[in-house]
Amino acid sequence: MKHITNALVVNPWVADFKLYDEWMHPVGLYALIALLRHNQIAVTYVNILGPDAILKPRRHGTGSFRYRVVKKPSPYASLPRKYKYYGMHDTHVDEIMQSLDPPDVILVGSGMTYWLPGLSKTIDMLRAHFPQVPIAVGGISARLIPDILAAHFPSCTLLPVSLQHEDGINRLGRFLQQPINFGLQERSFTDAFSLQRTMNHAPVLLSTGCPLNCTYCASHALQPSFCHRDRETVLREIDYARHIKGVRDFAFYDDALLFKWDTHLRPFLQQVRKDYPQIRLHTPNGLHLQWITRENAGLMHDAGFQTLRFGYESGNELFRKHTGDKLQPDRIPDKINMLTDAGFHPSAIGIYVMAGLPGQTPGMVAADIKFVASLGVKAKPVFLSPVPATPLYDSYVRQFPMIARNPLLHNDSYFITMLPGWNFQSVEELRTLARNYNRALPDTQSLELP
Repeated sequence: MKHITNALVVNPWVADFKLYDEWMHPVGLYALIALLRHNQIAVTYVNILGPDAILKPRRHGTGSFRYRVVKKPSPYASLPRKYKYYGMHDTHVDEIMQSLDPPDVILVGSGMTYWLPGLSKTIDMLRAHFPQVPIAVGGISARLIPDILAAHFPSCTLLPVSLQHEDGINRLGRFLQQPINFGLQERSFTDAFSLQRTMNHAPVLLSTGCPLNCTYCASHALQPSFCHRDRETVLREIDYARHIKGVRDFAFYDDALLFKWDTHLRPFLQQVRKDYPQIRLHTPNGLHLQWITRENAGLMHDAGFQTLRFGYESGNELFRKHTGDKLQPDRIPDKINMLTDAGFHPSAIGIYVMAGLPGQTPGMVAADIKFVASLGVKAKPVFLSPVPATPLYDSYVRQFPMIARNPLLHNDSYFITMLPGWNFQSVEELRTLARNYNRALPDTQSLELP
């Protein structure tokens, strides 16, 4: 391979039954882009799920993706839902590719394991346009199901690496056939921001990894060590997105945002409140209710948080042990009161309720939804996907060995219907139950920042 001077970085299509842009960003690709540019490699970034893929704008910078309905893969034949490719239209992507000079290398990210058909579509498109250019695939699926991806894409190099560690950087260097300088300790997302024509929202990442070890989460497999990023770097990212790109909505990507509050999030929010009073903050990743206090609830409200999501998972004692045993149900009302006393409207608060744990029935989940609704906040049912490299996955694979061979079976819309006592109708009834409770809450639109 010749000396690398330019790289094409691609965020691929997604194939699924549903997908909404709720502040979606491929932050792993952002770190990769910064690393490449730090090593004097020019980067062209094509985000097939970027703003050009948004069909219907929604509140707070979110939106509905463009899609094309396609034939369902055979495992999903009995599921009465439409299967779709989400992202920019094929002709739009083709036009972009035709406008590019052939890159020296192509680096493609990957997301959920069951989004494999979207990744395949992307690889096929890139091969059609650049048949001689080496392609590498990294990202979440590359880390979680490397053997399956290696077999599925024999002409590609697989890079199941973490850019958080030097061994991952070295593997990237071996693919590029040139040394990669690991000296950039703080890889700023502004490199990736600058390559995007428009941005509807931006990510905020104060830490990587997670100090906890919930049985359903693959954070430890993806980011083995927990560490905080430099605060000033993150503030510069916000400043760039706000003043150069005009972004107002920012979503936190941390797995444990409230951990070590005194030394990390508190001073960060104090600065945000002072310098960026008009931005809106969101937490699509579930926060930990046990770490809510009157002090942090007040500062979070004053700093501009608009969307709060918390992980409750289940009120059943057995299932709490399955999911990290985060908080006893009898303590939750006090935590909700702390948030509402701080000024948060109840409809701004959502509580994730988990469905599909071993032995869990639809009736148990319905009881959890009703409990959350009784607190006057939104119930957000989450239907489990078996995530490789997690203890919960190991439990599922003993019951369903085929999920180790076919990642399409990991799909959350489908896998739940495989479990005893569950089917499509029971899932839809739980969704409807939560939706009806949530619709009864007053809306927050009139209470938002001007």
